[in-house]
Amino acid sequence: MGNIFRNKFFIVFLIIACVLTIATMGLSIAGYGNLISDAANIIIEPFQVFAEMISDSVSGFIGYFTIFNELREENALLRERVQELESEIVEARAIRELNLMLIEFYELKQERQDFRLQDASVIAGRAGNYNSSFTINRGAFHGIERDMPVIASGGVVGFISDVGIRTSTVSPFIRTSNAIGAYIRRTGDTGIAEGDFVLERQGLCRFVPFSREADIQVGDRVYSSGYGRIYPEGLFIGTISKVFSDPLTQTPGAFLEPGVNFNHIRDVMVILEFNWIFD
Repeated sequence: MGNIFRNKFFIVFLIIACVLTIATMGLSIAGYGNLISDAANIIIEPFQVFAEMISDSVSGFIGYFTIFNELREENALLRERVQELESEIVEARAIRELNLMLIEFYELKQERQDFRLQDASVIAGRAGNYNSSFTINRGAFHGIERDMPVIASGGVVGFISDVGIRTSTVSPFIRTSNAIGAYIRRTGDTGIAEGDFVLERQGLCRFVPFSREADIQVGDRVYSSGYGRIYPEGLFIGTISKVFSDPLTQTPGAFLEPGVNFNHIRDVMVILEFNWIFD
C-alpha cells in the first residue's frame, strides 16, 4: 500500500513538473519570459531578504564577540599595568620614607655625635589596635642588648626587652607599666610619660607632671628628660592631646599622643651607645 502511494505521488509530481515546464516554454515562446522572471523574483525576493538579514545578524554577532574579546584583553592589560604602577608607587613611597628617616637620623647623629646607632626593620608584631611588642631583625650578633632605647623617624618607640642571636623584641613605651622621664619643652615642667592599660589600646599614654603647678596645654611637645637610665635626654616623645585634673588629688594630668604611629612602624634605630648627662 505504501509503495502504491509513493508511486502515485511520484507520478503526480512528474505530471506537475511537466506541465510547469511546458507552460514556461510556451510563455517564453509567446514573449512572456519577463513575466516569468518577475514572478520568480517576487517569489525568491523574500527569501533573499531573509537570507541577507540572517547574514547581517551573524556578521554582527561575530563582530560583537570579536570586539568583546579585544576589550577583555585590553582590560586585562590595563589591570596588569595598574597593578604594576601601584607596586611602583608603594615602593617609591617606602624608599621616600626610608630616605626621610635616614636624613632625620643623619641630622640626629650630627647633633648627637655621642650616639652609636644600629638600623633595624620590624619583621613581626602582635595583631590588634596596637602592638604590645614587636620583633626587629637585629640581635646580639649586631651588638643589641637589653634595655637599649629604640627610636623611629617620629620619635621614641620603646626599648629592647628581649634579645636573640639575630632578632630582638621591642617593648613600646606606651605599654602598661612602661615609663619615660619626660619634660615639656615650652615650660620645662618635668614629669613621666607612662603607659596606661586603657590608653595603650588607643595608641596613647599618660603624662604625669611632678609639680601640681605645672603649666600643661594641648599641643605641648614632650621630650625625654634623661632620667631612668634607658633613654637619653632630648628625644621627642609626643604631643599633649588632652589636659585634665585628677578628681581625687586635684593634680594636673594629660593624655599624650606619641610621635610614632605604632601600627605602621617599619624601620627603626637602636641606640647602642650614648653619653649620660647625669654621669
